Amino acid sequence: MRAFMNYCKHVRRLAVVLILTAGLRVLGQPFQQPSMPSAPPPMEPPRPTVVSTNLTVEEAEAQEMAARAADTNADAGLSEAAKALERMAMQAAQRAAAAQAGQPPPEQPAEPLPVTMVAPTPAPPVVRAPEPSNVFNVFKYGAKGNGITLDTAAIQRTIDAAAKGSNAVVEIPRGYTFVVGTLVLAGGIDFNVDGELLISTNPADYTGDSVICASNAPDLKITGTGVLNGRSLDFMTNYDAVGEWWLFGPWRPKMFMLTGCTNLLVRDIAFEDAPYWGLHLLGCYGVLVTNVTVKNRLNVPNCDGIDADHSQQVEICNCDVEAGDDAVVVKNTRQSRDYGPCAFIHVHDCTLQTQDSGVKIGTETVSDVHDVVFENCRIASASRGLTIQLRDEGSVSNVVFRDLHFFARYFADPWWGRGEGISLTAIPRTAETKLGTIQNILITNVTGQAENSVRINGTPGSIIRHVRLENVAITLDRITKYPGARYDNRPTRVSDPIETHLTSGFFIRYADDVVLRNCSLRWGRNAPVYFTSALETDHVTGLQLYGFKGGSAHPDTYEDMLFH
Repeated sequence: MRAFMNYCKHVRRLAVVLILTAGLRVLGQPFQQPSMPSAPPPMEPPRPTVVSTNLTVEEAEAQEMAARAADTNADAGLSEAAKALERMAMQAAQRAAAAQAGQPPPEQPAEPLPVTMVAPTPAPPVVRAPEPSNVFNVFKYGAKGNGITLDTAAIQRTIDAAAKGSNAVVEIPRGYTFVVGTLVLAGGIDFNVDGELLISTNPADYTGDSVICASNAPDLKITGTGVLNGRSLDFMTNYDAVGEWWLFGPWRPKMFMLTGCTNLLVRDIAFEDAPYWGLHLLGCYGVLVTNVTVKNRLNVPNCDGIDADHSQQVEICNCDVEAGDDAVVVKNTRQSRDYGPCAFIHVHDCTLQTQDSGVKIGTETVSDVHDVVFENCRIASASRGLTIQLRDEGSVSNVVFRDLHFFARYFADPWWGRGEGISLTAIPRTAETKLGTIQNILITNVTGQAENSVRINGTPGSIIRHVRLENVAITLDRITKYPGARYDNRPTRVSDPIETHLTSGFFIRYADDVVLRNCSLRWGRNAPVYFTSALETDHVTGLQLYGFKGGSAHPDTYEDMLFH
């Protein structure tokens, strides 16, 4: 019964994506779900394996009564209430045995509870630890855990042994540090990290370009309250004081590379100080990432937090991410095989800090991205708050940004982004790129402070269509020392990578059917001379304004609204 309830809960969460994106039909073209690639067989959603579901109603009742009795005895000794519960548990067990034998239940008098007993509150699910034979402790397979000895081989032996069983737990014990290179996880295990995994700095200790790997591993769990330490500065050569970032050496590993995994759970773990990408989900289906903590250095490049790449049915929630590169990003990288679109992604209730984008789609978009919801997140600091960067042949559609708050600012030149609060851009990567399209985008209940425009910027060959902004309130101000009056178009070889441009509040170029409803723009105290109109458009058709509030930053110089 509990397993069924967990299943229903996960289905409800994923249904939010469908409900919210279905509302995008009003933005323009009718919503049509792109054809899905061949998917794995139906499966249960990610959840901890805690209770056997092969129980009759009578057996489940007996288990519940016995568990309540045990809890009561532990808390208050053999009180009258506990004794009554014990007798009730015994009677329930007798009824279960009779039902199994096909006999009528024995007649038993009703068991009155003591009058002093308080009615119990509903008990939480009974979490039963695996049998000792299912727990594989790495020390039993030769691991040292002293922070010096390379423990890769011993931990891999533990994983391989656990993979031969069922519902097996690989235990990385608390209080120890294990030095590791590449570890290859197997399907069906719980890789439980309660200690510290300290990554090796020797490339010879790796069989690929990542630390924790899995390929086509169904029903994999990565859990625990421990940490994976990436030792990022050991992979850097020196600090660039002008660019305000570390320069990396010839090789550095990703923290996680999980490919083609189905029914994947990543829960409660932490990773820190990553030298390169963090949690990379490539071609995965049915993923729950929850309560994960990421603490990377903000001045180390390319240390993304969480990347959903060609993956579907993914939920990322209750995570705390600090990363020099994108905090949470949805993308489709170019691969040697076709993993299909990235679709049905739900990111919610996260706290994010980065020197790139807070929540983002792109830049790699070699196939379609659709049905994505970002909601209830706080972006503490970023170079861009909400971002879609289309640079390749895929198209982006049916995306919702909802109930978000951001703070966007300039950083030094090497960091992508120029303080845009919201940035939707469709710009070819190269002159040969057959660029896709951006359409059906809803941005609602969004607030924030930024140093640059809300920017919707298509190109003549890729008009951005059917965009609605509702209840979007932006404050524009300058607070950093870096040069302003510019837009960041990178990566592109077609347009100017850094485009000199005056700063309006809302800037819309090469777009059609854009609606601004109850949106507002407020200028801060430090408005420079290149802060201009509240709204500026260029090659825009079908613009609709309802309740728009905002004026010129400098009324003597610029109009409130400027239309080209």
